[in-house]
Amino acid sequence: MFLDAVFLLITTFIVAFVWLRYYISNNLVCLFSAIAICILFFLAFKALTVGKKEKRQLKKKEKKQAENLAVYLAMLPDKNTVALFEELPNLRQKEIKKCGNSITYKDGGKTVRFIFDFFCNAMTAKTFCDYIKQAANDKVDKVEIFANSFDKSVLQLQKSVALELKLFDANYTFALLKDNNMLPCEITEKKYVSPLRTNFLQIVFDKSRAKYYLMSSLFLLLTSFLTFFKLYYLISGTVLFFLFLYARFNRRFNAHIENTAETET
Repeated sequence: MFLDAVFLLITTFIVAFVWLRYYISNNLVCLFSAIAICILFFLAFKALTVGKKEKRQLKKKEKKQAENLAVYLAMLPDKNTVALFEELPNLRQKEIKKCGNSITYKDGGKTVRFIFDFFCNAMTAKTFCDYIKQAANDKVDKVEIFANSFDKSVLQLQKSVALELKLFDANYTFALLKDNNMLPCEITEKKYVSPLRTNFLQIVFDKSRAKYYLMSSLFLLLTSFLTFFKLYYLISGTVLFFLFLYARFNRRFNAHIENTAETET
């Protein structure tokens, strides 16, 4: 990171000095002005990146874990899913009844049923209605349904259900298990590597291309003094410089940068 900082300062200084020299003939003024701009640019860059680095990495990591948990639960047999959720703190002291993909127990005189319906596809209105009908027939007072996602029609039908009802999607499920330290080890211990996307932006902003953008940028900026098209050289060189910055430091199109950052933390 120290070498990155020094390198960024030097390249920013060159860009600032060349642009100042285009408008100001006094080299000394250009020198000190470029240094000032360089320092301000560096401080702004650090404030925008380092300050939010840990929070951004945590958010991305949790998002990936939530997505993988959804897939994991979709592949898990019903009995294993029930066994996982019956370890919730509010269920440990209850006398529960397990049946298929559900848990039923008594709470304050009410009969409560947890239903686990984790599939890759969103829960349909038909499946939802079947669960509600069965709960009504079993004289259940409160139903809580856990699923990866719900169809829009389910969310609309939710308002017309007479029973006390709650719907929990994959994100809530992840938060619930995480808060109770119940995430499966297959999720917490797995090393996630974002698949490289072979689209245009993936190719353009790959880190390996950053050095070529920088070399082209410096060549155009430094040779701008030797051509009649000075302004065009300056603009092109500056565009390539910012292209270099994004390709070098972005994590969106460079999975290996994010993996390295997570390893360091």
